[in-house]
Amino acid sequence: MSRPVAVAITGGIGAGKSETLAAFRRRGAATVSSDEIVHHLLGRDDVKDAIVQRLGKGHGTRFEFECYDIGHLYNLAYCLDRKIVEPPLFVQSIFGILGGIGADPRNLLFAKETADRLFGDQYVWSVLAAGRHQMAFTTLAGINGGNVRV
Repeated sequence: MSRPVAVAITGGIGAGKSETLAAFRRRGAATVSSDEIVHHLLGRDDVKDAIVQRLGKGHGTRFEFECYDIGHLYNLAYCLDRKIVEPPLFVQSIFGILGGIGADPRNLLFAKETADRLFGDQYVWSVLAAGRHQMAFTTLAGINGGNVRV
């Protein structure tokens, strides 16, 4: 009697995990997607509240929010409005990472303007940029009131 074969599909964002899983599914394989499970769970406010309580407040720690794109700032504003997180927010804007916002000085200024509009004085801002952009970006962040992370 043949035994079922278990296959784990792993990879980074955009690597094709979901497409590969769908191909297995189309061929009749039983599949489980941890991405689908996590997306479902994170759609529930009680789960988000439990994560923040257990990993943050329950240990007396605060989160740093790494924002790789402008949309991440809006996600954080949603969490702030829902009182899932509390100010002051520690916002780390990251530039020049594949899949995130590009390392263009205009993007840094736009991120700062967006954070100011969404959070007012309820956040502390720091900046990191990939590779050769790091020095110019941390300098520009410092000039604009941000902290430097190297």
